[in-house]
Amino acid sequence: MHELYKILLGFLGMVWDIYWGLAFGFILSSLVRAFVPTSTISSKLGRNTAGAVGLSSFFGAISSSCSYAAASMARTLLLKG
Repeated sequence: MHELYKILLGFLGMVWDIYWGLAFGFILSSLVRAFVPTSTISSKLGRNTAGAVGLSSFFGAISSSCSYAAASMARTLLLKG
């Protein structure tokens, strides 16, 4: 019975480790999609400057906790312009 408890506890730990990254990335993506105007994204990320690259890298680092979340953020930014 003790082994079953350890397996269940390990499983729940893995679920938590995966879930928080997914949830955070998708929440971040949905907030950008809902509240950040397209003109703001185009003006901040649509240039070939060091600031635009730095800001893009920052958003990529935030959403890189999960590849699905990073893909969702990339799609959101592409749809926004």
